[in-house]
Amino acid sequence: MSRELDPRPFRHGFGEINRLMDDAFASPFHRISAVIAPQLNIYQTAGEIVVEADLPGMTDKDVDVEISEGVLTIKGERKYEEEEKKKEYFHREVAYGAFQRAITLPVDVDVEKTEATVKNGQLKVVLPKIEPVKPKVHKVVTRG
Repeated sequence: MSRELDPRPFRHGFGEINRLMDDAFASPFHRISAVIAPQLNIYQTAGEIVVEADLPGMTDKDVDVEISEGVLTIKGERKYEEEEKKKEYFHREVAYGAFQRAITLPVDVDVEKTEATVKNGQLKVVLPKIEPVKPKVHKVVTRG
């Protein structure tokens, strides 16, 4: 039995609208400006910035990580498998398609020592911080 969306959502109150909103945000991927984007955790320790992204079902071959001018960019694509097309779904929350997230890093990092790993659908990017260069002070002798 197929359930059709009532074209008059207020006829039954706000229940249908609430259900639609719950469904829209239930996926581990958010739709941001028509682009699928993974959820992120970003934190720092004394010596590094760490970015973690949920990428269920994805491997390192599905993800690209780049750093340019203080911006970390995570790109990838969760591909829709041919086998999935043969199934008749009653409900579907898993998002497929290309995504991209760009994060402005809060401090300077050592790009050469940055490491990224994907394990069990979790991307982890470890960015070692660079100590800010302290300006040299040169004392000028005044003559009177």
